[in-house]
Amino acid sequence: MRIYIIRHADPDYTNDTITQTGHEQALILAQYLQTLKIDEIYASPLGRTQTTARYTADLLRLPVQTEPWMRELEGVWIKDLNRAVVGFAPFNQPLEKSLSEARNHPLVSQPDPCLMEENMTLIRQGSDSFMRRQGFVRQEEVYNVVKKNRKAIAVFTHMGVGLVWLAHLLEIPLQMVWSGFFLHPASITTILMDERAPGFAIPRCLGLGDISHLHSSGCRPQPVGILANAE
Repeated sequence: MRIYIIRHADPDYTNDTITQTGHEQALILAQYLQTLKIDEIYASPLGRTQTTARYTADLLRLPVQTEPWMRELEGVWIKDLNRAVVGFAPFNQPLEKSLSEARNHPLVSQPDPCLMEENMTLIRQGSDSFMRRQGFVRQEEVYNVVKKNRKAIAVFTHMGVGLVWLAHLLEIPLQMVWSGFFLHPASITTILMDERAPGFAIPRCLGLGDISHLHSSGCRPQPVGILANAE
């Protein structure tokens, strides 16, 4: 199985939809995904993801299956996410211990000190449930293959959720992924469930945040989420 993790197109956060540029990006994205022979489409319930996914769904004549756990992590629970995550835990520390220490860290800004951990847990549990439905049961860092799956699936979600999901799938410390990686709007990250031994699969990242489809169509990428000096 190949999973295409797609960040929604250029956002209009105020109205929870996408901008005029975002509509252009969503159309380009749909045309490119058509070449990848997508079998199923999944999306976060939020408007900006649903609107982006609709272009692909209409072109491929596939339904959009809504996954509540893919909903963006609303609100800023860490001051300046792109930098502050580095401060609360060593880079090589497991996700669970990092979250535990972060609850009382001064960089964490939230009314409920458990909110961050609860959000991360929802994504981890949502991911594991989703993968089970696809035929892959998590066993530590590998997955038992309980049902053969050769589908290509497109998953429309958000940068925050996408990065947390990657950290969980690939067993990479969250703070390293969150601080060190960026996903442009309308970008595609490709994960292959690589069956390297009979009955077992390992998620392998074949491409991160690809926006070549935008460049080739002459559509200028929008660096939404970069705080400074993106140009």
